[in-house]
Amino acid sequence: MSSQTNKENEGPATAPTAPPPPPSEAVRRRLLGKRKALNQTTEEGEDEVEYDIGPQKKIVKSDRLISYGRHFGRTVHSFCNMKTLITEGQARVNELILRDIEPKHLSQDEQRDHKVFRQLINLVPDLETRLWDVNCTTDQRDYIADMLEKGMAGARSDDNKGLKSAIVDMITPANGVLIPALARNKKEGRGFLHDATGKYLCPTDYDWSIENDRRRLRSGEIIPLPGQWPILFFQGLKFNVSDPWEGLLRGHLLVIAFKHIFTSPSSVTGEARATRSGNAAIHGMKRVTTASLAYVAMMVRHSLSSSAVFNKADKAMQNEVFYNSVLSFLEDENEAHEVRDLLAWWDAQIFPEFATVETGRVPASSALAALRIRRQQALIKAAEQQNDDQGEGQSQ
Repeated sequence: MSSQTNKENEGPATAPTAPPPPPSEAVRRRLLGKRKALNQTTEEGEDEVEYDIGPQKKIVKSDRLISYGRHFGRTVHSFCNMKTLITEGQARVNELILRDIEPKHLSQDEQRDHKVFRQLINLVPDLETRLWDVNCTTDQRDYIADMLEKGMAGARSDDNKGLKSAIVDMITPANGVLIPALARNKKEGRGFLHDATGKYLCPTDYDWSIENDRRRLRSGEIIPLPGQWPILFFQGLKFNVSDPWEGLLRGHLLVIAFKHIFTSPSSVTGEARATRSGNAAIHGMKRVTTASLAYVAMMVRHSLSSSAVFNKADKAMQNEVFYNSVLSFLEDENEAHEVRDLLAWWDAQIFPEFATVETGRVPASSALAALRIRRQQALIKAAEQQNDDQGEGQSQ
């Protein structure tokens, strides 16, 4: 009886607290990074933009890996070998834990690959758990890689198909027509053969307004290399040879194509006609990434061309080489300052609801810009004064 009474007087049982993860697992999670909570701010630096994502839409289970592969290809890397990325990425993390070293001690190529692997882990929910499960077999890892690559290829195929027709509307003058007309479902007559497409594809080291340049491009006497970027990259189709960064990757055609791919085709015209979430909303995308810029640039370039089929190994277009030339430039540490300004500009174009004053560009005529110039001038003056003082001291 006493025993029964004591049991009745006991308070409700408290749920057992989950044990802390093993040390190796905690280190692994730190190395792989964590998905940030909404509105959480950190001091992680540049990686913060890459992982700053909001709530994702619910995705049908059977399509999850394919869907995440589509978004990965559009925003992280469009052509990486997923089996190699997963195999080497997992082995690299295990080695970092075993040797108790940080990623900064890796080679530059290894650091780049590690960053891409981290982005994959943070994009796909439960992928870390699945890969490090002791029961995960090689066949299961290969299946995961195959489904992700299927999504990457599917995204390229769908976006190429969608832009093939949409690009005709994008380059048609308002209340005007293209002469000669271009078919929306065929690529014949595009590229350098048509003035409307050729003026966008013309490399910056040639001038489409010069008849001889047009003739040589059309005849194939000049075949632009992947590193000869088209004038469509630049705002107003104007390239400043004395300041190549001026207007770079701010071309109007790139902006509307980005909206077509990531938000919705109807957002290009500003009409709210979309009946389903766009690719960005599905995956909680709130920031433009360097890879997404390279991806859109590649897709626009191909849609304007006369190449009938998108192929990463196309000998004429060399899509993969072109994509890598843009992406590697944007990820060059020496261009970091300009790239930050570029991404802030793009965030204001595509995701204005998430863009902040801190990340936005400051007009040269503003008070803040004047204050920054004043501070910079004061620092220069102080440094010059210090050098003068040191020189006088040495002469004495």
